Amino acid sequence: MPSGVVSWLVTRYEDVRTALADPRLHKDYRELLNLNPNADLPPTGRVRALEANMLTRDPPDHTRLRRLVSKAFTPRRIEALRPRIKQITAGLLDAVEPGATTDLLEALAFPLPVTVICEMLTHPAELTRLRANPSLIPHAVEELLRYASPVNHATYRFAAQDVEIDGTIIPRGDLVLVAVSSANRDPERFPFPDAMDLGRDPAGHVAFGHGIHYCLGAPLARMEGEIAFGTLLERFGDITLAVPPESLRFRPGTLIRGLESLPVRLTR
Repeated sequence: MPSGVVSWLVTRYEDVRTALADPRLHKDYRELLNLNPNADLPPTGRVRALEANMLTRDPPDHTRLRRLVSKAFTPRRIEALRPRIKQITAGLLDAVEPGATTDLLEALAFPLPVTVICEMLTHPAELTRLRANPSLIPHAVEELLRYASPVNHATYRFAAQDVEIDGTIIPRGDLVLVAVSSANRDPERFPFPDAMDLGRDPAGHVAFGHGIHYCLGAPLARMEGEIAFGTLLERFGDITLAVPPESLRFRPGTLIRGLESLPVRLTR
């Protein structure tokens, strides 16, 4: 390898199939670091954190992550996307100037899969459902708060004395981060937590916190959300992104979860 670390190369078809299915060959680089401190690993810090995904995890983490997304990729769900994929493809090719030199990667190969994946996730069926039944808006606001918690974790706390939480002792003086966004996706509290269901009753979500520091402005925020979403859907018949989905950027930092901007096209 470029770093000088020795690696085995598997090339024959049967050997490759065998290796890909062999549970003794792991992918989690954290385990590799324990086994081989000199291994050629990704750099530390932010880049390595971004690589903590389904492709770089072994069971049970891989099993859990894959289960979260597998229902969106059943043969029936995929086949149902065929008309929309044709529509997206046609739109991308309509933008190509005949006779001109075209970079197919930029014009088609990259935006097509990104757009399709974002639409499978950005929930068009739920938007249609909400338009058809505006009385769902109060529930929708609560479900959006649960599903897309605007705060990842509560502000820092520290243990003023030894604290036991579910069998774990947090020593006096240690900092504590309470992950409200994780709690709002806890399957023991919210069935199918990674599905956005604007008709569910997500009562008890902790997007506004809990206890003595519960957000004082929660009722105001709820009212603002109900009025904003209701008026937006009433006034505009079509709401679409005005920029490629992959260009959207979230604010840096771990506390607040929100986009830096959200350019859209609103048509009546």
